[in-house]
Amino acid sequence: MEIENGEEDVLREERVGGDSPLKVVIVAVGPS
Repeated sequence: MEIENGEEDVLREERVGGDSPLKVVIVAVGPS
């Protein structure tokens, strides 16, 4: 569950920055 919280935090940061590569990394780490 801790990972989910961190993921949300990163997603929020990515949303603010709007970095496509960041989202790809999050998606790759998500299912992994």
